[in-house]
Amino acid sequence: MHLQMGILTAATLFGVLGFVFSMVCLANLRKNRRLMKTLINRIEELENGFEESRDQLEDGKFRATDQARRIAWLEARIRKPEKVKSDILSQEVLTPKPPESNITERRHRVLALASRGQDAETISNTLGMFTGEVELIMSLRRGTAKFKT
Repeated sequence: MHLQMGILTAATLFGVLGFVFSMVCLANLRKNRRLMKTLINRIEELENGFEESRDQLEDGKFRATDQARRIAWLEARIRKPEKVKSDILSQEVLTPKPPESNITERRHRVLALASRGQDAETISNTLGMFTGEVELIMSLRRGTAKFKT
Protein backbone atom coordinates (compact mmCIF):
# COMPACT_ATOMS: atom_id res chain seq x y z
CA MET A 1 0.00 0.00 0.00
CA HIS A 2 2.83 2.26 0.78
CA LEU A 3 4.23 1.50 -2.67
CA GLN A 4 0.95 2.36 -4.33
CA MET A 5 0.86 5.64 -2.45
CA GLY A 6 4.36 6.46 -3.60
CA ILE A 7 3.52 5.66 -7.20
CA LEU A 8 0.35 7.74 -6.98
CA THR A 9 2.27 10.65 -5.44
CA ALA A 10 4.97 10.41 -8.09
CA ALA A 11 2.35 10.26 -10.88
CA THR A 12 0.56 13.28 -9.42
CA LEU A 13 3.84 15.15 -9.10
CA PHE A 14 4.75 14.37 -12.73
CA GLY A 15 1.25 15.38 -13.81
CA VAL A 16 1.50 18.69 -11.97
CA LEU A 17 4.98 19.31 -13.38
CA GLY A 18 3.73 18.46 -16.89
CA PHE A 19 0.78 20.84 -16.45
CA VAL A 20 3.06 23.67 -15.23
CA PHE A 21 5.45 23.02 -18.10
CA SER A 22 2.59 23.08 -20.63
CA MET A 23 1.33 26.38 -19.13
CA VAL A 24 4.78 27.92 -19.44
CA CYS A 25 4.96 26.71 -23.05
CA LEU A 26 1.49 28.14 -23.75
CA ALA A 27 2.50 31.51 -22.31
CA ASN A 28 5.66 31.50 -24.45
CA LEU A 29 3.60 30.54 -27.51
CA ARG A 30 1.20 33.45 -26.98
CA LYS A 31 4.09 35.84 -26.40
CA ASN A 32 5.81 34.62 -29.58
CA ARG A 33 2.58 34.98 -31.59
CA ARG A 34 2.21 38.60 -30.47
CA LEU A 35 5.84 39.21 -31.36
CA MET A 36 5.34 37.60 -34.78
CA LYS A 37 2.27 39.79 -35.48
CA THR A 38 4.27 42.88 -34.53
CA LEU A 39 7.16 41.81 -36.76
CA ILE A 40 4.83 41.08 -39.69
CA ASN A 41 3.27 44.54 -39.35
CA ARG A 42 6.72 46.15 -39.21
CA ILE A 43 7.85 44.21 -42.29
CA GLU A 44 4.77 45.40 -44.19
CA GLU A 45 5.51 49.00 -43.17
CA LEU A 46 9.10 48.63 -44.37
CA GLU A 47 7.97 47.13 -47.68
CA ASN A 48 5.59 50.07 -48.20
CA GLY A 49 8.39 52.49 -47.35
CA PHE A 50 10.74 50.78 -49.80
CA GLU A 51 8.08 50.97 -52.50
CA GLU A 52 7.59 54.70 -51.89
CA SER A 53 11.37 55.21 -51.93
CA ARG A 54 11.65 53.28 -55.18
CA ASP A 55 8.94 55.47 -56.74
CA GLN A 56 10.69 58.62 -55.55
CA LEU A 57 13.99 57.32 -56.92
CA GLU A 58 12.44 56.64 -60.32
CA ASP A 59 10.90 60.11 -60.33
CA GLY A 60 14.25 61.63 -59.33
CA LYS A 61 16.04 59.73 -62.09
CA PHE A 62 13.51 60.98 -64.64
CA ARG A 63 13.87 64.57 -63.44
CA ALA A 64 17.67 64.38 -63.41
CA THR A 65 17.70 63.00 -66.95
CA ASP A 66 15.34 65.72 -68.11
CA GLN A 67 17.42 68.43 -66.42
CA ALA A 68 20.65 67.04 -67.90
CA ARG A 69 19.06 67.09 -71.34
CA ARG A 70 17.95 70.69 -70.87
CA ILE A 71 21.37 71.77 -69.60
CA ALA A 72 23.09 70.10 -72.55
CA TRP A 73 20.72 71.85 -74.94
CA LEU A 74 21.37 75.23 -73.32
CA GLU A 75 25.12 74.71 -73.30
CA ALA A 76 25.03 73.77 -76.96
CA ARG A 77 23.16 76.97 -77.78
CA ILE A 78 25.59 79.11 -75.79
CA ARG A 79 28.86 77.54 -76.94
CA LYS A 80 28.14 77.02 -80.64
CA PRO A 81 26.96 79.89 -82.85
CA GLU A 82 24.14 79.14 -85.22
CA LYS A 83 25.19 78.03 -88.68
CA VAL A 84 25.40 80.94 -91.08
CA LYS A 85 23.46 80.72 -94.30
CA SER A 86 25.43 80.76 -97.55
CA ASP A 87 23.89 84.03 -98.81
CA ILE A 88 24.96 85.81 -95.63
CA LEU A 89 28.47 84.45 -96.09
CA SER A 90 28.69 85.92 -99.56
CA GLN A 91 27.58 89.31 -98.22
CA GLU A 92 30.19 89.17 -95.49
CA VAL A 93 32.92 88.43 -98.00
CA LEU A 94 31.94 91.48 -100.03
CA THR A 95 31.74 93.85 -97.07
CA PRO A 96 34.71 94.20 -94.74
CA LYS A 97 34.11 93.43 -91.08
CA PRO A 98 34.04 96.42 -88.77
CA PRO A 99 36.65 96.49 -86.03
CA GLU A 100 35.75 94.74 -82.77
CA SER A 101 33.21 96.71 -80.81
CA ASN A 102 32.90 96.91 -77.07
CA ILE A 103 30.00 95.42 -75.14
CA THR A 104 28.02 98.65 -75.01
CA GLU A 105 28.14 99.12 -78.78
CA ARG A 106 27.10 95.52 -79.37
CA ARG A 107 24.26 95.88 -76.88
CA HIS A 108 23.00 99.01 -78.63
CA ARG A 109 23.18 97.29 -82.02
CA VAL A 110 21.25 94.31 -80.71
CA LEU A 111 18.58 96.51 -79.14
CA ALA A 112 18.30 98.66 -82.27
CA LEU A 113 17.74 95.62 -84.47
CA ALA A 114 15.32 94.15 -81.94
CA SER A 115 13.31 97.38 -81.88
CA ARG A 116 12.95 97.03 -85.67
CA GLY A 117 11.27 93.67 -85.09
CA GLN A 118 14.08 91.27 -85.94
CA ASP A 119 14.30 88.03 -84.01
CA ALA A 120 17.32 86.84 -82.02
CA GLU A 121 18.51 84.39 -84.66
CA THR A 122 18.56 87.03 -87.41
CA ILE A 123 20.33 89.51 -85.13
CA SER A 124 22.96 86.95 -84.13
CA ASN A 125 23.65 86.08 -87.77
CA THR A 126 23.82 89.77 -88.72
CA LEU A 127 26.17 90.80 -85.93
CA GLY A 128 28.16 87.55 -85.77
CA MET A 129 27.20 86.91 -82.16
CA PHE A 130 25.92 83.84 -80.37
CA THR A 131 22.14 83.44 -80.37
CA GLY A 132 22.16 82.93 -76.61
CA GLU A 133 24.05 86.18 -76.10
CA VAL A 134 21.53 88.10 -78.21
CA GLU A 135 18.63 86.51 -76.33
CA LEU A 136 20.26 87.45 -73.04
CA ILE A 137 20.65 91.10 -74.06
CA MET A 138 17.05 91.21 -75.27
CA SER A 139 15.74 89.60 -72.10
CA LEU A 140 17.74 92.01 -69.94
CA ARG A 141 16.19 94.90 -71.84
CA ARG A 142 12.71 93.52 -71.20
CA GLY A 143 13.57 93.07 -67.51
CA THR A 144 14.76 96.65 -67.11
CA ALA A 145 11.70 97.97 -68.94
CA LYS A 146 9.50 96.40 -66.27
CA PHE A 147 11.29 98.22 -63.48
CA LYS A 148 11.27 101.67 -65.16
CA THR A 149 7.51 102.07 -64.86
